[in-house]
Amino acid sequence: MFTGQIEWKESYKIINSEEYFKVFDKNGNQIYYENSNKFWVKREFDENDNQIYWENSNGKIINNRPKLNSIDEITKRLESQMIQEYKTIENNYPYISLIEFINKKYDEIIKKMNEVGNC
Repeated sequence: MFTGQIEWKESYKIINSEEYFKVFDKNGNQIYYENSNKFWVKREFDENDNQIYWENSNGKIINNRPKLNSIDEITKRLESQMIQEYKTIENNYPYISLIEFINKKYDEIIKKMNEVGNC
C-alpha cells in the first residue's frame, strides 16, 4: 500500500499512512478522514471556509448547508461550482474539454433541480 502525500496544484492534497487516509481541499480544510478501523468522517465547507456539513460512518450527520429555495439559486450555485471545478481539472487534465465536463455534470444538475421540486 502506498503511504505518503499526493498534492494536486491548486486542488486537493491526500495524505495516506498505515493508520489513516486524509483528504484536504485547496484551502487546507480536511474534507475526508478514514482510519485503519474503517471509521470515516466527511466534511464540506462553504466559500468562506465555514464547515457546513459533517457526517461520519456511524450515521451521525450535521447539515448546516444553506437551503436552496429556487431553481435560479441552484443554477447559479452549480454554475459557479462547475466553473471552479473545471478550472481545477483543466490544470491537471488539459485534454478534458468544457463540453465533456458539462456532460459529466448533467446528472448532478438534474438531481439538484429535482430536489428543489421536492421542497
